[in-house]
Amino acid sequence: MTDRLGAKARRTREHILAQGMALMRERGFRGTTIRDICEAAEVSVGTFYAYFHDKGELFRYNFQEKGPAFADFLTISITGDTAYDRVMSFARYYAWLNIGTPKDELERIFLRPDENWYPGNNPAYHVLYTVIREGQERGEFMPEPDANTIVDMLRVFLRGCVYEWIMGGCVFDLEERMCSYVSQLAASFVRR
Repeated sequence: MTDRLGAKARRTREHILAQGMALMRERGFRGTTIRDICEAAEVSVGTFYAYFHDKGELFRYNFQEKGPAFADFLTISITGDTAYDRVMSFARYYAWLNIGTPKDELERIFLRPDENWYPGNNPAYHVLYTVIREGQERGEFMPEPDANTIVDMLRVFLRGCVYEWIMGGCVFDLEERMCSYVSQLAASFVRR
């Protein structure tokens, strides 16, 4: 994926990307196959591979700037009727980003923090903060602990799931486990 693509090639790549992302939003990361993406984009599998190594690269392509771009994506993509639903939507997208990231890059990010790809505050967690804070303001989540503390707890859960996934050889279903853990934690903050 080079910037030296011609206009037609850029349009083709963007079309494949748009169709792939639409399918992933509808069916989930695992529920979307490369063949599905090719059918939706009306391109051959070979054409897909001319632009993307796999569907994980297609998903990650949206986030060349890592934190800021992923945060922008989350802002428009998180869905749900309640703050709890939006937290779960965040967790699914966070899982997909990690599932779609090559293992060696994940190891660099999670196992060598001195070389972390995004120093300081990650903008994606600011999106999560906004979801939690709005949920507290609407009375969906308890006011205590404060939104920053809840986000920090969720961050530890999310990153811990990815760490365990990496250390275990990436064999368990990261999305399922992450959503299960986050669901239990987030439910503890729901106002009853």
